[in-house]
Amino acid sequence: MSFSQLLQRAFSTTTQASCAAATNNSLFTVVYKERNLKRLVEKFKKSSEAYRFRTKSGIYEDTVRRLASAKRFKWIEEILEDQKKYSDISKEGFAVRLISLYGKSGMFDNAQKVFDEMPERNCERTLLSFNALLAACVNSRKFDKVDGVFRDLPEKLAIEPDLVSYNTVIKAFCGMDSLDSAVSVLDEMKTKGLKPDVISFNTLLNAFYGKGRFADGERIWDLMEKNYVSPDIRSYNAKLLGLFKDKKTKEVVDLIGEMRAKGIEPDVFSFNLVIESFVKSENLEEAKQWYNEMKKCECVPNKTTFEKLIPFLRKQGDLEFAFELCEEVFKRRFLLDVALLQRVVEELAKASKIEEAKKLVELGKTNDYRRYRLKLPELPSESEENCEETSVTRIYYSLYSKTTSGIFCGFSSEVVYFRIDSRHDPYGYLMSNLKKNKYCKRVSVCKQRHIKMSSLCRRVRAIFTRVPSKPSANFCTTETLGNKRLVKNTSASTTETQLQKLVDEFKKSSKSSRFRHNQSIYRRTVARLAGAKKFSMIEDILEDQKQYYNISSQGFAMRLISLYGQSGMFDHAQKVFDELPELNCPRTVSSFNALLKAGVASKKYDKVVEIFKELPSRVSIEPDLVSYNIVIKALCEMGSLDDALSMFHELDNIGKEPDLVTFNTILNVLYRNGQFSEGDKIWAMMESKNVVPDVRSYNTKLRGMVLDGRVSEAVQLMNEMKSKHIIPDVFSYNALLKGFCDGKNLEEAKEWYGQLQESECNPDLVTYQMLIPLFFEADDFDMAFELCSEAINQEMRLKKEMFTQVVNGLVKQDKDEKACKLVELINSTKYLKYKLELPVVD
Repeated sequence: MSFSQLLQRAFSTTTQASCAAATNNSLFTVVYKERNLKRLVEKFKKSSEAYRFRTKSGIYEDTVRRLASAKRFKWIEEILEDQKKYSDISKEGFAVRLISLYGKSGMFDNAQKVFDEMPERNCERTLLSFNALLAACVNSRKFDKVDGVFRDLPEKLAIEPDLVSYNTVIKAFCGMDSLDSAVSVLDEMKTKGLKPDVISFNTLLNAFYGKGRFADGERIWDLMEKNYVSPDIRSYNAKLLGLFKDKKTKEVVDLIGEMRAKGIEPDVFSFNLVIESFVKSENLEEAKQWYNEMKKCECVPNKTTFEKLIPFLRKQGDLEFAFELCEEVFKRRFLLDVALLQRVVEELAKASKIEEAKKLVELGKTNDYRRYRLKLPELPSESEENCEETSVTRIYYSLYSKTTSGIFCGFSSEVVYFRIDSRHDPYGYLMSNLKKNKYCKRVSVCKQRHIKMSSLCRRVRAIFTRVPSKPSANFCTTETLGNKRLVKNTSASTTETQLQKLVDEFKKSSKSSRFRHNQSIYRRTVARLAGAKKFSMIEDILEDQKQYYNISSQGFAMRLISLYGQSGMFDHAQKVFDELPELNCPRTVSSFNALLKAGVASKKYDKVVEIFKELPSRVSIEPDLVSYNIVIKALCEMGSLDDALSMFHELDNIGKEPDLVTFNTILNVLYRNGQFSEGDKIWAMMESKNVVPDVRSYNTKLRGMVLDGRVSEAVQLMNEMKSKHIIPDVFSYNALLKGFCDGKNLEEAKEWYGQLQESECNPDLVTYQMLIPLFFEADDFDMAFELCSEAINQEMRLKKEMFTQVVNGLVKQDKDEKACKLVELINSTKYLKYKLELPVVD
């Protein structure tokens, strides 16, 4: 062979190898970069045909993790079952990979199936695959099955468990809180001639110290030392956690010193526990010192570090250091709660650190990994601080924007008293603002569970109209937005002139970019005009918005579509969608979904179905699951249940898994229409797809059971909710109370009404409308009187006839004092438009 031929052959071989490497690299890139999960599955299966691809366990781990986090368990099964057709399945390592992946996805039955099928696929089952099955059991949280597998399989397969096997069993017992059983495994290991290692002891230390059983943790620590097992960083971190839970801050610091003396350098978990200990004890200087110590040790802070420190610094008033940490958050690209950062911005602005506040807002906008929509608070000017009307209305709007933040509990001349619900103002922001205001004589914390927005606004108006500085009850409040004011009339009788003035002021204020970012004021204004049926005025202010550059932003355009839909003006909503290309705004699936929602809000259900069928192909939009959910809801609302069910069952065929919204929509209509067996089938399907029902799902089923006369089963379902830590709401209790009211079961109704009062929700109008007639029909007028009094205190608008029947019943039973008290209570309320009189008794 000539030299030139040898050179050509070498070049050809190198080229083929390069092409093969490039092909494999492209396969990895194709799979990693695919965002559509259905296409990801198809590409993964296609790429698996290449042997080199199948040798990369990392890409298997990443793909399965992505699918598991999206709860696409059916697709995980599809790609892993597809692997069984390759010759690799006869190798134990490849089979173990499938077992482990199923385990990490919580699919233990599939993992066990792979293990059981190994002999059929000429794959030997050894200690390696046995340990993989045990680990899959633990990862799937099937802790109760671990002991059975551990006891039965070794003898059957002639396998002797090793240290890894026993460590897995210890972890399983710790996972199911059987800590004494976990400790007993150590003794069993010794009888088998196995010596526990640092993993064995660390598992036990984490369990005991983590559960607050510090003394037991110390015994395990002593046992570890007796077995000549040296503690590592994980051992010390477990002990630090125990000391932290026991509130032993000094001992936490001492243990850090002991670690360093033994040459074990603390990690970020260690430092976080020390910092949190000082945060809990409100020691600002020590917390800051240990943060700086962490930086000196070149230990990189993590997300938890900032989540613990920033709120503490803000609370302690050290805004400069809080600002520095927020800058660090952006630098290190941590995903923190936007509310946490927003509060720092607000506190900086309040402390006149405007430049720092602006910098954080700007940093939030410029991040490429996540855009934080931070905004500067609206700060009053010096002239406004001295303005009596602005001072009062600022309080009004602080409360108006927080629907359950606080209530007015009294007034005296020009001074207003407030009670703040601490649960809805956890950081004391509203409370501190009110304390600074000269009109607030007293601000106190209360345990008020809930108050309706309408009730809150009535109380605001009732008190403000009685402040002597106000000229009359028919006054206007103003919301300051930059230098613009939007007039909001609070009178019950709104005239055409006043509404037109509102429209003019709104259009004038819209010139401010800051105003246009306030979505809530758009929503409230349009709702007021829609309530007054002033649709031409709604069109006037919304069409006026198209002149601003914001219209090229999809979010702003979607706002207009939604507002038209909520006003019942679907043709206008569709017009906005059709005009988007002319307005330099792309039409995507998001704006398409906004149009569909507008159709549902406008009750144009037939239009929704028509648009869904025709529009996507015309504008090159692929509907997503949200689109299907909206159309299913439209079909349900227009009574086309068969079509809705048909679309629901077709979701799998088009590669879309139904989510909780889909199931809740279908369940609601089935149970509401009395199709209980069909509803139960859908419920079973929801559970089989690992979609966890929420309180709305349970409320739907509760109403269905009560409607079907299965009240005892409804009680069991309510208990099931509580056992699964799903807190029942007022709709849950009302569903159950309806069953007892229909069955005239007074005692059960009383008991469950008592539970409702003890819970975190308050009775609503429906509760009283059901219960009061039940008790006065049973001649239990004492209970009826109590319910009426509670309803009045909560400003429930019950019918006059209901109160009259209770008063008459009290008089007939010679309970004149209660009858007089109830009449006096009703006649003294301002929100009721009628008066009662005591009946004349012969």
